[in-house]
Amino acid sequence: MRPVEEPADTPAPVRIGAAVDHLLRARGLEATAVLADVVGCWEATVGRDVATHVTPVVVRQSELVVEVDEPAWATQVQLLSSLLLARLADQLGPGAPHRLSVRVGRPRRPSEEARGAGENPSRIRPTMPGRPPTTR
Repeated sequence: MRPVEEPADTPAPVRIGAAVDHLLRARGLEATAVLADVVGCWEATVGRDVATHVTPVVVRQSELVVEVDEPAWATQVQLLSSLLLARLADQLGPGAPHRLSVRVGRPRRPSEEARGAGENPSRIRPTMPGRPPTTR
């Protein structure tokens, strides 16, 4: 059996991540591509403790907006912003955000914290509004 030859005009294979990046940039969605890159390396860049309380939410004109679950984390992130941006630049290169803004979101519910800490979500029983969830 003879190997099948590809036609001469067939493009070379491209990695899926590179293809998606190219598509997003071609459609004017560069910030979406940058946010995807940030989210992809967030925990490794900032550490698990910080990542548990600080979430990247949007990138606008080279500014990364993160949401924290408590006001104390907002202060901490603002104090560490230069370091966090430098680490992101090391991970992402020249496309990394240059500024960082922090907003305080809602505190995480106990069920969300349990899931983040490795608790099996199927073991958390639904509760009445205003009462904390219980585990089995």
